[in-house]
Amino acid sequence: MHIQIRSKFGGSVFADDDGRLAEGSIALAPKSLGDLLGVLAQDVSADDPAFSLAAASGHHIELGGTFSFWVHPRPGIDDDHEEAALRALARINLAGYDAGAYAVESRHLSDRTGTLKEFVDEVSAKGLHIVEISVGVPEPDGIPVQIFTAQTR
Repeated sequence: MHIQIRSKFGGSVFADDDGRLAEGSIALAPKSLGDLLGVLAQDVSADDPAFSLAAASGHHIELGGTFSFWVHPRPGIDDDHEEAALRALARINLAGYDAGAYAVESRHLSDRTGTLKEFVDEVSAKGLHIVEISVGVPEPDGIPVQIFTAQTR
């Protein structure tokens, strides 16, 4: 298990079919994904350089949805992925983003029928609920799969 960050993007716009704002609607200027990525890509100082994304996913990102990501540790700065993720979280929260850390089960899966189902069943057997699944590009060790989880009481 490791930690990943999920950020929510606020704001809403209601428009009619012509793209004009509907009567009585409000338009808020939501923060953009590009803005968030810019916060992560910025070298703040020699002790706080830019972050490099290891994986990312999301849905309805700029329409009230979420963007999830994981960062590589920065050499000489972060001891591991979790420390890097928590520092990235602190940076984007400071910039005004609504974000939090989530426990993520991860594994490299073989390209064999049923491996994703086996992984999902294993996570579910731990009493965890699946929030989101992210599948990466094949690597020498297999296909990286991450399952964002939540635990109910």
